[in-house]
Amino acid sequence: MNQSTTKPRTKRRTASKEERQVQLIKATIRSIAKHGLSVTTMATVANEAKLSQGIINLHFQSKERLLEETLRYVVD
Repeated sequence: MNQSTTKPRTKRRTASKEERQVQLIKATIRSIAKHGLSVTTMATVANEAKLSQGIINLHFQSKERLLEETLRYVVD
């Protein structure tokens, strides 16, 4: 095989579902602490987590669900 036609193998840098959810929940907590609950949006959480808003929708489906899970995390 010619090396110019083969792509080098790279490790995928993905977190498990649980790790990603905790990352987003912690970002939500930071966003609420910085901006307040009423100003916290999917965009502020995504920015805090350094992830896309789509990843939040993938894991939580809505802002309300994200906030519910964040509250459960804090209570636990």
